[in-house]
Amino acid sequence: MGRSPTDPAEKAAAALEELRETVREAHGALNDLERVVKEAKELRATLPKRTEELIEESIGIGLIKYHAALVTAIDNASDAVFKRFQELSDRLLGKDKSNRGKPTLEELAITDKTLDMLGLHKKDRGDDKR
Repeated sequence: MGRSPTDPAEKAAAALEELRETVREAHGALNDLERVVKEAKELRATLPKRTEELIEESIGIGLIKYHAALVTAIDNASDAVFKRFQELSDRLLGKDKSNRGKPTLEELAITDKTLDMLGLHKKDRGDDKR
């Protein structure tokens, strides 16, 4: 078979054999293509479910992070409110030494000026000596 065919029948037979080989290769490529298309369709069918899973997972992670940040913010705000109330309480009760000469709540409560502001006089309270 090393020589090239010169007879038209031999040429036709060689061309036919080459054509058959090309057809076999084409069938193999077609089978490969059909297998890849089938795999792609199967993968495409799983995409909505997988996409939904990924979205749910992302939302779950986001909600966990949001909840943690919210709890931290609430804790910080609560601490700040309690601290502020404690500061006010200390000032009003005279426990805060940085009050700079301002009267304490106790001092305000017993002064005549405060009683006058409230419309309470010694005689109204029953404190006056008769």
